[in-house]
Amino acid sequence: MERIHELTDTNLNNGFICAANDRVADSVFSEALTNFASGVRSEKYESLLNFIAPAVRANRRFEFRKGGKGEFLADNDDVRSVGGDFKRLEVRGEIVQEKTLNKGLTIRIDNDERYEGIEEDRTQSLVRRLIRNECVRAVAMLLAVAGSATAKSWLTGSTKTQPDADLRALISTVGDSVMLDANRLLMGSAVWSARLEVYESSTAPYAGVAANFGAQQLADKLGIDGVFKSTERVETVSGKSKVVNSNYAVAFTGMDGATDLDPSTLKRFWSPCDGGEMFRIYRDEKAKWVDITVEHYSVIVNTIAGGAKAISVS
Repeated sequence: MERIHELTDTNLNNGFICAANDRVADSVFSEALTNFASGVRSEKYESLLNFIAPAVRANRRFEFRKGGKGEFLADNDDVRSVGGDFKRLEVRGEIVQEKTLNKGLTIRIDNDERYEGIEEDRTQSLVRRLIRNECVRAVAMLLAVAGSATAKSWLTGSTKTQPDADLRALISTVGDSVMLDANRLLMGSAVWSARLEVYESSTAPYAGVAANFGAQQLADKLGIDGVFKSTERVETVSGKSKVVNSNYAVAFTGMDGATDLDPSTLKRFWSPCDGGEMFRIYRDEKAKWVDITVEHYSVIVNTIAGGAKAISVS
């Protein structure tokens, strides 16, 4: 996660981005900056975030039924006896109580640094940073759900395997675990390059065609809805890194426009701020500076137990 500093006047005066807290109030709400923020996008990171954890609108306190166990049982006693009742089933799945968390960041604009449009620029920067933070959280949770990655040798070693065969098996492994085959595949940049190198250097009839696949063509070949090749990078406390481990491929389930009932390994539940918007902006003006704060409510949760599997490629 990118480093966020404690909200103090010293840190703000040094130009750091700080975690917002309850110092903001409705009296400093900025309608103009909030309206501006509604159009801010962070396309690459937002696309990755929505691919991994589809957004679902929810109340600040909500519940959901965690899937992954018992939904696909078959019965041999579903025949009703004359005069009797049908077998009554219990709805399976763990009921989980959750709440969306209030998140936000603050930055200070000193009057000596002011230029026309600086408040919009800083607002845009904070919104995009909050989206990046959510993206990092989603990737970390997906990898945690996937557990230990199975090692595969595509380029090195004496027991090399075929990339697309391994990816098909990975997708099927999710189905073996939760009775629902994965329909999405997240590929780190090194995995994508390794697959490309294998098929570019092969003389097999299929190889030439496979080497020219784009993400959607690969998805069609594997029989899934989508493949995401991740190249996003982020700077964290420990240094610069890629958001997704470049040697990993992760198969999981997901759905665009998901509701709380649709199957998806992860979901990002979000709640509207007090004015109904996703991001709410506060502008606290003093004699020598203005503090800009962006807040939102969200939580990323695993809604299908065991609904992801990973391989690590070398």
